[in-house]
Amino acid sequence: MSAEPGGLTGRTLAALRWTYLAGALGAVLQVVFAAVMGRLLDPTAYGLFAIANLALRFGAYVARMGVGSAIVQREDLRDEHIRAGFASAVGLGAAVAGVFALVAPLIAAGFREPAVTGVLRGLALTLVVQGLGSTSEALLRRDLRFRFIAIAETVSYVLGYFVIGLALAAAGAGAWALVGAALGQQAVLSVLCVAAVRHPIAPPLRWAPYRALLGFGGRVSAISFLEFLGSELDALAVGRVAGAAALGQYNRAWLLIRLPSYQATTGLTRVLFPGLSSIQFETARLRATYLTAVGGVALLILPLCAGMAVAAPELVTVLLGPRWDQAAVVLPFLAAATGLGMMSHVAGVVCEARGVLDAKLRLQAVHVAVLAGLLALAAGGPLVGYAAALAAAELLRQVLYNRLLHRVLAVTAREVAQRYAAALLAAAAVAAAVAGVRAPLRAGGAADAVVLAADVAVGAVALALAVRFGPGAVRADLRGRLLRAGVLRSPGARRLARLALGPARAGAVA
Repeated sequence: MSAEPGGLTGRTLAALRWTYLAGALGAVLQVVFAAVMGRLLDPTAYGLFAIANLALRFGAYVARMGVGSAIVQREDLRDEHIRAGFASAVGLGAAVAGVFALVAPLIAAGFREPAVTGVLRGLALTLVVQGLGSTSEALLRRDLRFRFIAIAETVSYVLGYFVIGLALAAAGAGAWALVGAALGQQAVLSVLCVAAVRHPIAPPLRWAPYRALLGFGGRVSAISFLEFLGSELDALAVGRVAGAAALGQYNRAWLLIRLPSYQATTGLTRVLFPGLSSIQFETARLRATYLTAVGGVALLILPLCAGMAVAAPELVTVLLGPRWDQAAVVLPFLAAATGLGMMSHVAGVVCEARGVLDAKLRLQAVHVAVLAGLLALAAGGPLVGYAAALAAAELLRQVLYNRLLHRVLAVTAREVAQRYAAALLAAAAVAAAVAGVRAPLRAGGAADAVVLAADVAVGAVALALAVRFGPGAVRADLRGRLLRAGVLRSPGARRLARLALGPARAGAVA
């Protein structure tokens, strides 16, 4: 990878184009799939799958052990590291799947849902299938081959969920339709990745390459596990205390708010991680890139979450149907937690690329401990209490990350405040616009679909205007990145940049 700013930025933008194209298409496909399945399956089926998936994700961090991240981040990757990574991924995936097959009845008894046993055993097979293709996928990410990854993920989702999943649901398979969809999607993705990168697979006989990968990857896996706890401990508490039906409601609310936010942010961080790893020792460039990335993510995610929070009743009714009333109640609090969590995710990727793992591990441990305490206070109460506890804990995590990056990259509070001010202004504008248009429509008896369409249209216009006329720090960052990447060379691109970002400041190239 080129170390020059234009080369790195250009390759990153090319990867982002494909990642976001696939992400946008994937988001549409997932919304369509959720809308159809919400009418074919009841909340209990989703709750059973959510419990099994929640339990499986605990073991998935052991199965993956951060090997893929270690392959992407390692500066001197050699053939024996690749072979060690493949052997580790396959062996750990099979071992963890076997453990889940044995302990599935105990997990089902813990949740007082006997049907979870079979669902969990079936879902555990995805760990084995994923292990076969994970090393090839990591090598694709390391080389920024996100065009192929984007195509492979889209094709595998369509085949797994729309072909296998919907067929099983229509046949009355219940929660097993979701298991079959997940297993089919992962199998297709692994086959495509292995076909693209046929790396050596013979396991090395000495310990050194395993230690090199697992030393870094083990800490990444521990951090990821704590991040998982921080994002799923609320669902675990709901499932354990309130039962499968309540968890189904909570899970569908999470889907609606996470789907667009996750697609928007994870696409960026997936591409950023290999790029930032290549400049991990260049503090000034890491700092500048972080400020651009977190400012851009905040400017997109916070207004999106604000608009969805205000439009929650129509959003749930139109997309999921009338049976999901509780999902609409908890969605605004989950929206606040999601916005904060996505910004923390960007900070976490920068820390990981830099190799600041011990401090990140301690930060995540504090976040999980505080969240556990807040959830204990909410236990036995309404679902909204769990979501509010999650939002409060995410606010704390964001504060802790800002302090950490001030120490590691000398990021100042003023620089962060400038980026967040633009996003908060845009979020307020979107929320006010959506509230202003939906109130008279609801009073006039308009259909939910009509109200939702008006919410989306007005919110999009309000966001565009807030970005165009709001504080200029984020716009200046984005313009500079686009200039260095050569994206604004043509007159048409410069006109589009002026329309979206405003006129260039005196002395700027464009």
